[in-house]
Amino acid sequence: MSIPSATQVGREINKFTIRGNIDGVKWPQECANCGRPPTNTDSFSMTANFKGGFNVTMKGIPYCEICYPKIKRHHNITSIKLVVTFLIGVLLSLLLMISQGQSDSLVILYGMAVVTSFAVGYGISWLLAKLIGKVFLKDKIAEPVSGELKQDPNAGNEKGVSVVLKIPREEYASKFADLNNV
Repeated sequence: MSIPSATQVGREINKFTIRGNIDGVKWPQECANCGRPPTNTDSFSMTANFKGGFNVTMKGIPYCEICYPKIKRHHNITSIKLVVTFLIGVLLSLLLMISQGQSDSLVILYGMAVVTSFAVGYGISWLLAKLIGKVFLKDKIAEPVSGELKQDPNAGNEKGVSVVLKIPREEYASKFADLNNV
């Protein structure tokens, strides 16, 4: 396994690009959120559709008994955000179609209205989730370690994929980098 690069992005989030054996990634044995001794582990999946499709699961991210429920609440808020986006998008789409009347020539306009409605719905749900999270749930949720898949430009014709991990806690990110020889 090789983990060739680590770059700090901004002041709070560290990103690590991982190529090679994902199962060989080592996690420092402390809570990734606060540094306490871990009692639970979390995982997350990433999917990408380039070069035939990929699904990668990062396993074994350690959290303590206090932070683990906060991480799970963060995941729940993300799911709720998608439901709210759908509901707002459908409602706005219906309202726009009703207000425009019945005409066959408005099919393209209806299609654009639906897309716009879902975009507005996503924006509203994102703002609501951020607002609720920051104001009302600030001590009850925590940002988890996350990641995304990127196409590896150095892979040539092979199915090259890199995992980019985002580790919110800077001290943990530093220990992760040392443990994985970054």
